[in-house]
Amino acid sequence: MLEQYKLGMIQYLFVKWQTRSLGIKADRMMFLLPVCICIAGEKNLEKCTQNARKIINHHIKSRRLALQVFYRVMYKARRYFQDNELFEQNRQKLYDLITQHIQLFSLVLDIYEGIPIEMERISRIVRENYDNAFKLSEESARLLMYQERRLFNDQALE
Repeated sequence: MLEQYKLGMIQYLFVKWQTRSLGIKADRMMFLLPVCICIAGEKNLEKCTQNARKIINHHIKSRRLALQVFYRVMYKARRYFQDNELFEQNRQKLYDLITQHIQLFSLVLDIYEGIPIEMERISRIVRENYDNAFKLSEESARLLMYQERRLFNDQALE
């Protein structure tokens, strides 16, 4: 299925040039979607491709640009299927990006719509990363508990 999204180097550079200044939101989407498509694997490729097209059409109003972004996403997905090392690096970057910007998780949920196994798996991974990244040390937790107790006691006295 990915063979239909094969682009030559000049075609890819032209698509990249046309989609270069869509903004940070589109750049993140163009990074996130191909990695998610590869995480789902070949057996869910058709469903993820359809969901990716819906997401892109929803976020980019110009149909011509949306088509170019879709070709760019599918070109990257094709590269990730061919180069496992590149995919592994970007998969870890994806988890870190979602942990840092939890709003992007909505795109992940949208692309895995209709694929409950992948949705559950990536939700668990992101939840674990988020919990580890924003976990307070024991001393900080104790100080925070003391400050909260003090605040609630002061409010009760007023």
